[in-house]
Amino acid sequence: MKKTFIIIALALASAVSSIAQEHKHIMTVVQKDGKQVTYLVDNVERVTFSERIKPTLDNQWALDDKITGITNVVISETTDSCRVSLYGDSQTNATTPDIAITLPASLMGKDIDLTSDDAEHVTIRKEGVKVKPTGMLSVKFDKFGKNIMVTLESELDGGLEFRAVYKGTFGRSYDSSLAIKITPTEGEITTSHIASAFRIQPISVGDATHLAFSDVTASTPKDALQGKYAIWISVAASKLNSSAVNMATDAESYTFRLIDYTTGTVYDKVTEGTITTAVDFAGKQYVHVMATLDNGMQVEADYLGQYTNVDDLDPMIPTPVMQNSYHYYNSDGEETNSAIIEKVLYKDKTSYMTLYLYPKGSTSKNDDSRIELQFSIALLNAGKIDLSQLKDGDMFSLKYTAGGIQLTSPDAKYMGYSNAPNNGTLTISRDNEGKYSVFLDVKNRYNCKANNIVNGGDNTRLVVSFNGELTGKY
Repeated sequence: MKKTFIIIALALASAVSSIAQEHKHIMTVVQKDGKQVTYLVDNVERVTFSERIKPTLDNQWALDDKITGITNVVISETTDSCRVSLYGDSQTNATTPDIAITLPASLMGKDIDLTSDDAEHVTIRKEGVKVKPTGMLSVKFDKFGKNIMVTLESELDGGLEFRAVYKGTFGRSYDSSLAIKITPTEGEITTSHIASAFRIQPISVGDATHLAFSDVTASTPKDALQGKYAIWISVAASKLNSSAVNMATDAESYTFRLIDYTTGTVYDKVTEGTITTAVDFAGKQYVHVMATLDNGMQVEADYLGQYTNVDDLDPMIPTPVMQNSYHYYNSDGEETNSAIIEKVLYKDKTSYMTLYLYPKGSTSKNDDSRIELQFSIALLNAGKIDLSQLKDGDMFSLKYTAGGIQLTSPDAKYMGYSNAPNNGTLTISRDNEGKYSVFLDVKNRYNCKANNIVNGGDNTRLVVSFNGELTGKY
């Protein structure tokens, strides 16, 4: 029995000695978080450490040693925040950026510790996935606002180095509601989706650009008449896509019209507001309008998308629905004068008739604000007359002294010196009870044969609507 014990003890001693000799090297590693990890290693005599040199980045981002070039940077800004999207050279047509950084506007230009309270509202996405790196971030514009500088030195979970360096130009992206929002002084707010947009490109260098937006699908400006609202603006060449227009102080830099088709009203008097225009990174025209009208109504609209180029936007303007009134528009299409027609005097001849339409409050028989309309009896009850097709003998004459409009049919008796209208329509009728109905819509554009004038005059416009009995003889 004693012999057996001695043999077993010797065997155990030999085994322990063998194990000790096999695992004589032990490596203990202390990690950054303070945790110690012990490794048993074989055939290792010595362990050395050296500093790993990180690759230098130049308009690139890297995940450890995997480096990707940055070829495109797009900025999207609001009043409170900025989003910076970095697109890699393998993501030319991608909608998801390689890296997207969203940060409060207050942190732009600062060095941000991503573990600090300041970074609470900083969001970083890598290839569409939200990550929470530790390290430093800096996003800033140069002093001219033409270039952006992005520096990210951080690590992801697992110790992966996540870095980015970019300095260069950038494009802009704009978020658009594609809507017209009307806030009246009383009543409900109305929001209409912008379904169509039109543009008049400038003909000459320095000309304004005209942009219009409708809440119905329209292939032509005239189709917009079927909608509820439309907006028509023009922006001076000096302001387009370069700086915001202050609608209170930059009156020479813009025109504005809100068209309410439900009432046939055109609003164009603005007390304050801004017009912002820009081209985004994809080359699309962006527009944002915020305006307060003189009646207290607030109008907001923004649009980013395709435009239909047209030569004329006048067909968007509705015929005034108010009866017994006239409306005068300047060359920019703005209504600058309107009046209720209070009385109508007449001269009645065998072959022609003259009507004198006086605005409310007129006290003079020869008031410059009156409208003098002469026409041959043959035009009475003849339906809608195209004034550009008048010929000798038709006898038509229009005079509105206050607006500088005087147009006459091309009768031979004028020996070619008449300013014959090359546009417009006239409808004039009389019923069995002696009531007259008059509708006239014409621009101050004319041809004068004797003076060799083609399309003379200007774009001022006069619209006259009357329905009722004549007041008396002139």
